[in-house]
Amino acid sequence: MPSPVTECATITLKPGIDLGTSGTDSAQAWNETLATVAKQAGYQRSYWGRQLENPNIVVWLIDWESLAAHQTFMASPSYQPFAARLLPLTENVHLHHFTPSVFPPGIIASAPVIEFATFYDTKPVFVGNVRKFEGVLDQAKAKGDVDVDEYLGGVWGEDVRSRRSEEKEGLSADLLPPVIEDIAKNGASEGKGRAIRLCLGWTSKEAHMKFRETQLFKDNIALLREGVGSAEVHHVAFKTV
Repeated sequence: MPSPVTECATITLKPGIDLGTSGTDSAQAWNETLATVAKQAGYQRSYWGRQLENPNIVVWLIDWESLAAHQTFMASPSYQPFAARLLPLTENVHLHHFTPSVFPPGIIASAPVIEFATFYDTKPVFVGNVRKFEGVLDQAKAKGDVDVDEYLGGVWGEDVRSRRSEEKEGLSADLLPPVIEDIAKNGASEGKGRAIRLCLGWTSKEAHMKFRETQLFKDNIALLREGVGSAEVHHVAFKTV
């Protein structure tokens, strides 16, 4: 049975593009883009939002029943008109896929703000470290620790497709890439490697920044600094389509 995946589209908009004002050409084009994808076979749901740090960058997450479902759409006659409608709004679009550890990744839709972290050029040890870090937060939350009273839960990327194929070859699941494609920071074509996506829900961006000052964070952040080349962290308030 195929594994569901989440497509991640990072879209850099042209200056002045307004997606939120009803009746504008750009908002109409964006709404048509969302509607076109929602009609495709294998589509399940999607969420989008602007980076709070850089509102000119949109992050669009699309849940598909399988990687093949998205690939089928990309090979279909309807894809070129879809792309032609979207691309005039953009300066750059970068696509990749990951399989969340919890599917569907409900925290994306329910949390007011998502801490959206991507770790690049990761080593095998980093997979276990991400599990441990999220586990520390979850356990502290369950105990009523005030340091995480505004933490709402999380999900991280895991490539089940590769897990199945590589386990057949005798490789440990802890060696597997959590993002399906090799990617590099800022979507660069050079320096690509295995990446991990970590999405943590917070009541606000300020709540996350406040947590970074706690002893709990300071005692455990080393987990996210071992076995990783570089990282990007930003915040997104996602809307469900």
